[in-house]
Formats: sequence, structure tokens, C-alpha cells
Amino acid sequence: MIAYLNGTIRAKDGNSIILDVSGVGYKVSMPTSNLAKLGQLGQPCEVLVHTHVREDEISLYGFLAPEELQMFEKLLTISGIGPKVALSVLSASSVEQLHHAIMSGSTDVLTKISGIGKKTAERIVLELRGKVSDVLESGGSGASGESELYDALSALGYEAGEIRPVIKEVPRELGTTTEKVSWALRMLGQS
Repeated sequence: MIAYLNGTIRAKDGNSIILDVSGVGYKVSMPTSNLAKLGQLGQPCEVLVHTHVREDEISLYGFLAPEELQMFEKLLTISGIGPKVALSVLSASSVEQLHHAIMSGSTDVLTKISGIGKKTAERIVLELRGKVSDVLESGGSGASGESELYDALSALGYEAGEIRPVIKEVPRELGTTTEKVSWALRMLGQS
């Protein structure tokens, strides 16, 4: 599965981008809030990706922050919510607003979103109430790159005790996750 893409923006429309990655164009559907934050055509872009596979189609859904991807994937666990509805939920509300609505049991916020009726909103609140608290803890308050870096190093076999001290020392000027992982691997190799 594709976890993230790093390339150049070739086209943008109301709900997706075409991202050129080494000469291959990937169509990535994104929340409108993310599309507004992207640069102009021809500029570099890195997006986290959820790969959705069906019998007749493979679709990519992209996000700029890990907490958005996590919330998207949690929404997909609910019966009756597919990727297009989950994407419209994240287009209409921020992760913080959704978290607050779910934790407070406020279905009013959710029913204002296209594709979400009263029963679906109640199901979202009921099924996700105990599952969304970790979304903001892992990705919020400037830690979005940290959780990606932690996941990447963990997947490479490093233990939490090795990873956490290195993450705290990552230079701020490193922009992409790839740069951060390369730097962290050099630091871990020295210890």
C-alpha cells in the first residue's frame, strides 16, 4: 500500500490533485481544507496517503497531517461511511471540531455535513467516542511530523527508548519526513 507521496503538483481541482512522482502522475483526492493549504502548480508537495482498494478501482486519499489521516481511517470503520463521505466530513470540519463533537455527543455538528443523516451521526458518536482521544494526542500541537518519524523508525526495528531521544533533537529546518528519517538514521547509527 502507498503510505505517502512526495512529488510536484501538476494539476489541482476542487477535490483532488495530480501529483507527479518521478514521472508518474497520481490522482489524490483531498479535503478542501488541505487543497487550500497547498502551493501552486509546479511546487513540491508531500501528502500522507490512504490507499482504498475495491474490486474495480484503486483510489488514493491524501492528507497533510497525520491526525487527519487517522480520523479519516477511524471514520471508515463505521458501517455506512465510505471514503467519499469520510472525505466530505473532513472537508467540512477540522479534526479538533470532530473530536469535540464526538466527545460531547453533539450530533448537530455532524448532521450539517452533506451525506451524514441523524442515524449516521449518532453511529459516529457512539462508535468513535472511545477511539478518537489518541488522534489529537499523537498528531496535534505541532507533533505531526514526530508521529510520522516515530512510525517510520519503529517500522525499521528501532525501540521507543532509542527513538524518542532522537526525535527531540531533529533540526527544525528539515522539512520532509524523508529528510527527518535520514537524519535520525545517521544519529541512531552513531550511538
